[in-house]
Parts: sequence; C-alpha cells; structure tokens
Amino acid sequence: MKPFSICVHLRDWLSLSNQVETRETFFVEKCEEMTTFFEDRGYPSDLLRNDRERVHSISGQEARIALVLIYHPLSSRINHILLNNFNILMSNPTTAAIFPAPPIVAYRRHCSLRDLLVHTSDHCVTDEPGTFACEHPRCRTCQYTTSDVHVRGPKCSTTIREHFNCKSENIVYCISCR
Repeated sequence: MKPFSICVHLRDWLSLSNQVETRETFFVEKCEEMTTFFEDRGYPSDLLRNDRERVHSISGQEARIALVLIYHPLSSRINHILLNNFNILMSNPTTAAIFPAPPIVAYRRHCSLRDLLVHTSDHCVTDEPGTFACEHPRCRTCQYTTSDVHVRGPKCSTTIREHFNCKSENIVYCISCR
C-alpha cells in the first residue's frame, strides 16, 4: 500500500470515533508516525508531505463506505440496484446519518485453486504429521487410511508435514496398491 491510501484508511477508521478533538489530534500524531516510518524505508519526503496534505484536504463527507463483493460477471447488477434504491436509505434519518453518500462498490477476486492449496504462512504444528482415521463410527474411509509420513510413487516421493484425517478438506488423495 502507498502512504496516501494508508493515511486515508486511518482517517476513515478514526471517523467512527465520537470525540472530534481527540480524533483530529490522534490522526495528526499517527500521520507523523507513519511519515517517519516511510522515510526510514526510503520514501521521498516531498511525496510523503504531498500525500499528507492530500489526506488533510479530503473532507469527512467525501469518505464513503465501501461495499466489498466477490467479483462475478453478474455482480454489476448489484451496483445498479444499490444506486437506484439509495433514496430508500436516505428517507430514514438513522440510515441517512450512516450513509451520507452512496457506498462505493468494490470487487475482490474469488479464491483460486492456488489459494486453497498453497499456504504461505508458517503456523505451528501441534499434531503429529500424517494421515489418521477420524474414528467416526459410520466412516467408511478410516479402514483404508495409513499413518505413513512418506508417500512413494513410481517417479517421485513426498513427505507429509501436516496432520490430516478423513474429514480434512482441500486435499489430494494418494491411492496405492498393497
């Protein structure tokens, strides 16, 4: 993220606070802290100064709530429905205070196969690695599982580094002859 967008997010987050004086002083304090952080990482000081001035020039009314959706080709219709019926939200005094302007519709991508299969974060392993039976009385898979940690194939072999059972999801099964 760039310094400008981080400062905008900070300002939007602080806009939820009820105390205006505390909010403004806290925002200035945190902006200075972030400027120092980015300067230590080699960002040009004139860029940081310009970004900070741009954030201060944006009024609180310009900050709009974002409606974040998973992208789908048909999801553009949601934006039209929202904008066409925004007057319903404005007719109620409570929702009119929350939504002074129509929300910004933003899209994020859906999970890909890579997201499901590749885990980049290291997390501590509490259980013993391998595949184990789930011990459910009606499970028909338990009798076929093996707790081997090494899986050998005709061309390669691999080592199981995590704990799996019959109920684990998003895994690739290895079928071997006995």
